[in-house]
Amino acid sequence: MTEDGQDRHGVEPEEEAGGPEPSTADFLEMASRMLGGGFAGMEASPADLRGQIDAHRTAMKKEADIFRDTFSTPQGRKCLDILIDRTLRRRIYGAAFETSHLETLTVATIVRETENNFVAGILEAIAFADNKDTIVRQDA
Repeated sequence: MTEDGQDRHGVEPEEEAGGPEPSTADFLEMASRMLGGGFAGMEASPADLRGQIDAHRTAMKKEADIFRDTFSTPQGRKCLDILIDRTLRRRIYGAAFETSHLETLTVATIVRETENNFVAGILEAIAFADNKDTIVRQDA
């Protein structure tokens, strides 16, 4: 409501601040409707959760095997070396960025990190397929 008494946003003053505060139950009911069926999947038994984890691990293993098989050929290895050279082994920034604005450096850093994460993900998948322990990259 404005000083001249007009309501410019279409809500009556008694409706604007009126009504009871929403409860936790109200929030959970609203979230349940938004999720299309509630939290039933979250209340699964440990055995059900173990089954879901095993199914996910099996799917990850199949995808990892595809990466390993693709990049274990001579041409695949050359391709992987090119990807690594252009991402993980690349110089941090060229001279052009030394005098750039912060916004330019921010965008370049995001792009660089995205490229690095893509190639690092391939390497981690190959190691996973070979049943090697991998150290997952941690964001600083």
